Amino acid sequence: MIYLIAEQASFTGVVTRDRSQLDQDEELVVLSRSRLSVVTWRRSVEDAIAEWGQLLAYMPQVIRAVEVHGPRIILLPEPRLGPDNLEVADASARKRAGRLRTSYPEFTARSRDVMERYLAYRKRPDLHTLLNS
Repeated sequence: MIYLIAEQASFTGVVTRDRSQLDQDEELVVLSRSRLSVVTWRRSVEDAIAEWGQLLAYMPQVIRAVEVHGPRIILLPEPRLGPDNLEVADASARKRAGRLRTSYPEFTARSRDVMERYLAYRKRPDLHTLLNS
């Protein structure tokens, strides 16, 4: 009934936390005959802030996908940090130095020089000591 009312009211999409709706025959038949898109999560998200944040973050892509491909069921990925999302800053800086084809000591010295000059310009000697720790 929700999908029929949304279609009648000229909605273009519905966001639902209830992924199980898409496992029901009647809902799928209504969706297949409508112009509605349904946005939901591949796996349930139990944190409302993460859920809303993810929905807002993906919304431009969702809108673009519907504009390009037409009505769809869109399953947002699981909002989880995996090991491939974590980096050590020193390792990232070393990779960057490598991409710039410079040694790591030269890379850090050049960056430190830029930062020291900026801190002097801003008259922030208190931060200068933190830079050298």
